[in-house]
Amino acid sequence: HYLVAQAAEILGLGRQIVLTHVDVESYNNHYALKDGIVCVPLEQTAEALVNKGGMARGKIEMVGAMVHPLLLDGRRERMERSAAQLEAGEVNMVVMLSGARPKQHEAQVVEMLKSLARNDRKTKVRMLIFPGLVKPGRVDILERVAQDLGLRVGRSTDTYLGDPSVDVVMLHAGTLSEAVYLKAKALQEANMQVTMASENWGNEWAGGLPTILMDPQVGPACKANAAFLREYGVPTLGEGGDLKALLPGLIRRASLDYGDKLVPEAGGIRKTVDVILAKARVF
Repeated sequence: HYLVAQAAEILGLGRQIVLTHVDVESYNNHYALKDGIVCVPLEQTAEALVNKGGMARGKIEMVGAMVHPLLLDGRRERMERSAAQLEAGEVNMVVMLSGARPKQHEAQVVEMLKSLARNDRKTKVRMLIFPGLVKPGRVDILERVAQDLGLRVGRSTDTYLGDPSVDVVMLHAGTLSEAVYLKAKALQEANMQVTMASENWGNEWAGGLPTILMDPQVGPACKANAAFLREYGVPTLGEGGDLKALLPGLIRRASLDYGDKLVPEAGGIRKTVDVILAKARVF
């Protein structure tokens, strides 16, 4: 995880420690270093590294799901707020596209934009779209689509996420560090998210926000992440991009007790930093 990598770089650890394996499962052993420690989110992740990768169990530290620190605090309140807003017909969704940008995902977002353009305004809908890293001055194809549909489009490149009177906000980040922070701020403001089960699946599981997955999942890691999330009731968006049928389920999910019983381990980033600090004291 980028935040963990920054901490290790500041401490000058270099390759003395393997930082994190953020996905649910692992399929190889390329993380194993002579004196390294692998921090993993779940016990099943550790089992995969041992059984499929041949890694020694003593080199693996189970730290919990990687959830952005900005989302850990107040996640129960965020779920309660989301349930109330969605029930009142106020939808403030953030759409997270991966760097891979599968055409099927773009098509689903286009269908959502078309649905938004047809909205009769009885339901207040606002979309925050993160299109991936964007070069300064570039206009994303989804931004053009939204404009052609007559939607009011704004841009945001900082922690202020745009004019609330606009229909669509394009979240522009030029660097990885900007993207990590902007995503977390967007998730704080939104009351639901639509995304792929990427390495950020921890935010989707335990970030305190109702989530819909976009298929297809790219690669075996994302497929394993998605399977895990579906076990916890995270629904999948259909090809037509129709959100209305999924909203009742999202409201019920937002109303769940989202405490330690449902999400027992969600402090992976903070715990990994603790492991790094302990490792740093050895040298």
